[in-house]
Amino acid sequence: MQQNKQIPLYIHPDSLTECSNVKEYHPFRQGFWGIREGFTAAPLGESISSRNKNWSVVHTPGHSNDHVVLFNKETGILFSGDLLTSVKPKGMLPGESVSVAIESLSRVLMFDFQEMFCSHLGYVEDGKTLLRKKKEWLQDLQNEIIILYKQGCSKNEISQKLFPKAQPLISVSDHQWNPIHIINDVLHEVFPDSLQNSVQRSVEKGSMK
Repeated sequence: MQQNKQIPLYIHPDSLTECSNVKEYHPFRQGFWGIREGFTAAPLGESISSRNKNWSVVHTPGHSNDHVVLFNKETGILFSGDLLTSVKPKGMLPGESVSVAIESLSRVLMFDFQEMFCSHLGYVEDGKTLLRKKKEWLQDLQNEIIILYKQGCSKNEISQKLFPKAQPLISVSDHQWNPIHIINDVLHEVFPDSLQNSVQRSVEKGSMK
């Protein structure tokens, strides 16, 4: 499993070209956000300044390729954006990466902070503890998925074992948000031919009935 990918500290200006384009989301996202119009954005450097403080800009992909958090070394405060979302995520969107999210969490956990402002939970007094718990959860989840796959379980069987409770957001999002995306991501990274293997296993099981 790759754990040492080279990820820049800040977002390269070339990635800003996407901002100028109109962004059409999946229908379920349009219901929440509408269609984003194009806009002109300035590149993020290694730091930004608010009215009274300077903040380090830390590139933390995983949830999205352009995600960043802001850290103030003087106060030990972190603006975490969507880095946390949930301590025990039970689904994700296509394009998210479990291993890259773990790398981002590891990078941020090296900083000296406790207080955190999260886009989903608001103010968190001991944010570092929650980020550490999420990292551990994702690592354990990776291992469980790999073990079950090696035991011969299909992706759907793994999903049923690890996420037996129906999640309302699956149907609301038209399956854009789904635990199967976690399983696909983990297996594709560790076993690049896992999709082909899953098809073969389904054929073999069908022939045995």
